Amino acid sequence: MKALYALFPATLSFIAAAQPQLPTFYTTDTVTIPCPQDTTVNILTYVGWEAYQTLDDTWNGPRDSSVCIDLAHVINPSYVASRILIDQIEPARPVFLRALLDDQSVIPLSSDNEYSISFGAFTANGFDAGPCPDGPCSSARAAVRIPDAAGSGTILRWSETSLSTDPMSPFLFNLCVPTEKFANNHLREVVFSFLVLNAQPGQSIDLYGSLVLDFDLDGSLQRITPAVLPQFLVGQDQYTFGYQWGSNYLVMHANAEYPDLDHVFDLDFSPVPNQPVPIPVTVNMEPYTGFNFQPFTQLRGGLLEGSTTDRHPLSVVNNGADLCLGIQFVEMVWLAKSCYVHRSGHIAFEGRNACFQFQPGSTLRVADGSTFQYGQNGRGLLLMIEGSHLEIGHDAELLVEGSMIIKEPPDVSEHRDMHITLGQDARLRFAPGSRLRN
Repeated sequence: MKALYALFPATLSFIAAAQPQLPTFYTTDTVTIPCPQDTTVNILTYVGWEAYQTLDDTWNGPRDSSVCIDLAHVINPSYVASRILIDQIEPARPVFLRALLDDQSVIPLSSDNEYSISFGAFTANGFDAGPCPDGPCSSARAAVRIPDAAGSGTILRWSETSLSTDPMSPFLFNLCVPTEKFANNHLREVVFSFLVLNAQPGQSIDLYGSLVLDFDLDGSLQRITPAVLPQFLVGQDQYTFGYQWGSNYLVMHANAEYPDLDHVFDLDFSPVPNQPVPIPVTVNMEPYTGFNFQPFTQLRGGLLEGSTTDRHPLSVVNNGADLCLGIQFVEMVWLAKSCYVHRSGHIAFEGRNACFQFQPGSTLRVADGSTFQYGQNGRGLLLMIEGSHLEIGHDAELLVEGSMIIKEPPDVSEHRDMHITLGQDARLRFAPGSRLRN
């Protein structure tokens, strides 16, 4: 997900004209209220926010009644600092900052769109990403409320992220949030979690505020449906999603079914004109672009002309794009004869179950001289089913920072081996906190 950032002074929220907005940290927003955990204590805080710790270190766990946190601190008559004092929390545990949204105060979001939610914060020794009971200890999560499948109620679609890895971003978190085809998409929950590294008395977590960016309103969103694919065709069998200023591509769930595990939408790529014999089709994702997905969407090769079962082989080549897999359940299934080639770019496997699944006959290839960081902070599943291929090119590296799972196909009763093709000076590394499961 690519966006252009500007850093504003402390204690001010980041606001773009006509964009959605979370509660702000202006001096005029301060209020003195009883501490929600202990009403005998008053705190100075901001309207629309709460800070707290829980007994089980999950964001919605039972509140720790011994912790009361002032978010606002009067430095002088004209300056109020937004911060969480280490002396007011249990520093060995995460502290949560939650926007006080409820069923009536939800924030409307437009349908079939993509948003980013960013938040700026600083502490002297940095933040600890690594694992807590609820996921990364320092993280951001947001829930979009949508109609349920029956149309009589609502459900929440969660998106998650951990510490930003973008050295050019001034924000601690950059969370991508796709919306869906429904008329009613509402931002219902936004929660930030912080765990300070080597926290010391007298230190603080300084809060710089939030930015919610509407990509469509910003003019940087390209919606990808079967109808628009011809404009990205180069020759008969190459599709290229290239750089336009701030380009973010969003793959749409482009049918009438309710998006869920039983109704996954596959965006098919075919040669033009289509042929009755297999023709390898390549999708190129170019640098300085974001390539993201609505829930329950994925890519595959189109059907051969005249066939109802056989498909063209599909290769997806990442030449430098950012892919954001932040929704709670997102799985890219690579079918037989399909291939993902990683040359550059970044895939944010931030969702709790974000996964690339390689079925028998498919290939994961790390190109010569490239490094593919798979996952971050323990997040990211790589499922290699026996009969799939893992190829690491010359002087290339696959760095696993999530979970790599190897398994036999479901109809096999005996153990089988998995083989990896390594080029000269190739490397397969498992980072601390990663897992290998069979």
